[in-house]
Amino acid sequence: MKLIYLLGVIPPAAFFSGGLIAQHVDELVGGLPFLLMWNTFSLLLSSMVMLIIFLSDDTNREGKAE
Repeated sequence: MKLIYLLGVIPPAAFFSGGLIAQHVDELVGGLPFLLMWNTFSLLLSSMVMLIIFLSDDTNREGKAE
């Protein structure tokens, strides 16, 4: 298994840790409740991590013989 695939652990960990953090934060972030902003951040983080994994994977290269 390639080590780059371990990046896939980050988004679920970020998503599920938001509830633990939100218990102690009562602030609004950008006019939104903290947990909603955290989940939005986790969604964007997931997309970025999956893009990094996709671009670094050798099976996605053009011209590779099958």
